[in-house]
Amino acid sequence: MPRRTHNKIFPTGYYVAFGAESLTIALVVVYLIISKGNKKTFKEVMENKDCVVAGILAAILMTAGVKAM
Repeated sequence: MPRRTHNKIFPTGYYVAFGAESLTIALVVVYLIISKGNKKTFKEVMENKDCVVAGILAAILMTAGVKAM
């Protein structure tokens, strides 16, 4: 018997929602890593511009990695 392939095309809204969810989760994970498990306050973490830039880049890379799976 030949196998059937089911190709489902999702509306654009699903892709936007999934991307936003992935970015949110990535930002939370990066914040917890940078703040050493929430030992530093948000203000202390955001004072260092290098950490902010590294955090944003890491979140973008994590989001792209999650969406690629």
